[in-house]
Amino acid sequence: WEEEEEDEEEEGSNREVRRYTARLKEGDVFIMPAAHPVAINASSELHLLGFGINAENNHRIFLAGDKDNVIDQIEKQAKDLAFPGSGEQVEKLIKNQRESHFVSARPQSQSQFPSSPEKEDQEEENQGGKGPLLSILKAFN
Repeated sequence: WEEEEEDEEEEGSNREVRRYTARLKEGDVFIMPAAHPVAINASSELHLLGFGINAENNHRIFLAGDKDNVIDQIEKQAKDLAFPGSGEQVEKLIKNQRESHFVSARPQSQSQFPSSPEKEDQEEENQGGKGPLLSILKAFN
């Protein structure tokens, strides 16, 4: 592990930013403190599985899903600048996700979405319960 520390003064309060870099290989495990923002930048194909443990009164912030996602709070013009594709495409992609926890980057038409829990279960069985978890940004390619 390599660690870099940066101290920032902001309006009289101290913030500390730590950046860690590591080369991960299959089977590696790393732990992140609860409620800390994390960004992962991969230089090659990378598949991660993550889970969280919540204590009392913790609040999750979701990036996707029907409701309560943070992307909805970003103005369309900012989405136009921040994501490949248009802000409208981003909004449509985010809203099409049924679950807030995982985002599939495979573009799908409305007719391909299961219309009932039974069809959803059947699709999951057909994939062996192991659908790919891909980057949301690849949906615009």
